[in-house]
Amino acid sequence: SNILWKLLALLFFIAWMVTLFLLWKQKRTNTQTETASKQQTPSLNNSHKQLQSACENNDAQACKVALLYWANALFKDEPVYSLGELSSRVDESLGEQIKQLNTLLYKNQPEQWQCNGLADACELFAESYQASANGQDDEDKLEPLYK
Repeated sequence: SNILWKLLALLFFIAWMVTLFLLWKQKRTNTQTETASKQQTPSLNNSHKQLQSACENNDAQACKVALLYWANALFKDEPVYSLGELSSRVDESLGEQIKQLNTLLYKNQPEQWQCNGLADACELFAESYQASANGQDDEDKLEPLYK
């Protein structure tokens, strides 16, 4: 009976050590993932240059990638995963251009795509979005209770 308790205590000790090791390893992996994701935050200038380059080449697939990169630089707190999602977040004219690109990409026989000022429309939207985001802080403030 004395040996049984010693074996059970040893077994639970080993199980506890394995648990601690796995928790330590998981925390270390999460820290590395967070560091990597912070380094991959796209910049608006680089993403716009990438979008302009894709538009100059009239490359629909590269334009899709560049648009998603641009959107994730613009909407930092709310990542964008598809062109459909992006088209719903931007103004109507830019949204229509993005929908046309998305439709073209999913056709069975894609035709030649022309950019037609998509990069410029994105730049204009980004400027207006950032201006409204900066001005929004002033509008949301409450009037002081006592003047």
